[in-house]
Amino acid sequence: MRPAERSFGILLHISSLPSNKNIGDFGPQAYKFIDWLKSSGAGFWQFLPLHPPGANNSPYQALSVFALNPAFISLELLQDEGILPENSGSFSSQEDGLRTAFLLFTKGKVSAEIKSAYLSFLEQESYWIHDFAGFMQQHDQNQDEDEEYHSFIQFCAFRQFQKLKTYAGEQGISLIGDIPIYCAHDSADVSAHRKLFKLDDQGNPAFLAGVPPDYFSATGQLWGNPVYDWDKMKEDSYQWWIQRIKCAMKTCDLLRLDHFRGFESYWEVPAGAETAARGHWEKGPGRPFFQALQSELGKQLPLIAEDLGVITDEVKELRDCFQFPRMIVLQFAFAEGAEEYLTHNHKKNSFLYTATHDNDTTRGWYESQDDKRTAERIKALKYCNLPDDCSGVQFTRALIHEAFKSRARVVILPMQDVLMLPSDARMNTPGTAENQWKWQLDRNFPKEESARFLLELAGLFQRI
Repeated sequence: MRPAERSFGILLHISSLPSNKNIGDFGPQAYKFIDWLKSSGAGFWQFLPLHPPGANNSPYQALSVFALNPAFISLELLQDEGILPENSGSFSSQEDGLRTAFLLFTKGKVSAEIKSAYLSFLEQESYWIHDFAGFMQQHDQNQDEDEEYHSFIQFCAFRQFQKLKTYAGEQGISLIGDIPIYCAHDSADVSAHRKLFKLDDQGNPAFLAGVPPDYFSATGQLWGNPVYDWDKMKEDSYQWWIQRIKCAMKTCDLLRLDHFRGFESYWEVPAGAETAARGHWEKGPGRPFFQALQSELGKQLPLIAEDLGVITDEVKELRDCFQFPRMIVLQFAFAEGAEEYLTHNHKKNSFLYTATHDNDTTRGWYESQDDKRTAERIKALKYCNLPDDCSGVQFTRALIHEAFKSRARVVILPMQDVLMLPSDARMNTPGTAENQWKWQLDRNFPKEESARFLLELAGLFQRI
């Protein structure tokens, strides 16, 4: 799909939805959030990768880039669907509820429609589901566990999320997913497709993915993922990638293609290096890769290029060749040499963000104190025509106003910026493993005043 001429959306991960547990899910609160989006005039809901997280709970280090996170399954909806008994009450844990559902399924205590839908799911997802189920059986170190359990849980997750997508579409809300460029080494994907990755004879990564020193880190970022063997992938016209995007499109309308510049050239770090600074650039798959996607998925690929970081003319040429919308982050606009991010320089075919999941909240960015940030803040105040004693809340409101004025086709606001929250609401700090990806909305959300604020701006700048 192609975005409307002018619209906006909200970035909020499923895990950040309000919940009685420590993580949001596909249940009633997700439907309430869609209703709130509609009331605000928004046209998009963007979230982070929906896959089961591996190391450090990061959605970008998933156990599978096809599967959905079982923690997102709503036990309440399983009762509504007849998979769990009505009024079955609370369970001691999410896993307890899911295992009860599976036990009832194996005993035949579900409808014929559920059984038939499950068999259809296995057939439709045959490319990956059996590999994933087998991997999870080994990964959980429970050799007696039935592989079918993991297949059934994935059926429940996809079934719930596809219903959520249908409801979103009925309310005029399009869903934007996220495709991480790399897989975790400890994943069903690497386990089942070893030849597609640069591994040594023992199956360990020979090279690791990352980025060179940049805005976020003086030594670069060493992600730890194995890099692809693009020559091997080319032999069957990139079928693994084609299947991956086809699967993702069952749950989303558009996809943010993470680390787009890696498809032109990627940073490869020898295994054993302590930082990413020892890496070097290698050529990516380039145009033939996206042409192969087009031949299978259609000329207008549903992708947004996450083209942040070190962007060369070659990367821009690749992006523009396929007319992918680019990403712009307003927090970066006030750094020296970043004038292209200032709103008066924006191009129409862009997705503009006040911040991303890797940024501080806009209020936190404004209120932080160091020499570099202070210089950027002074420039930001002048650009937004704000007084020197402007508060963090006032600045956030002004930057959202500035974003809505932009020529960019779509504006995306992190929910933390809509609520004008400080740094303790930050989703992730790159290079930091502990206490990340945990932020949640409180139970009092949604709030009508935040919807009215956005609706007024959307009307003023023709983004409804």
